[in-house]
Amino acid sequence: MGEMFAPLHAGTFGGLYEIIPGFIASLIAAVVVTLITKAPTKEVEELYEKAANYKD
Repeated sequence: MGEMFAPLHAGTFGGLYEIIPGFIASLIAAVVVTLITKAPTKEVEELYEKAANYKD
């Protein structure tokens, strides 16, 4: 049983650095959340544009 978790202790998982599976999982989560949430309202888009184009 210990050999199954040995790659995790060595800092790799299946020969990949531990950051690679984490990056892939977070990318998938970001895409899924983006696809299942509704688009912002026109009012929110106008407010964003106003803030983005603000000149001091």
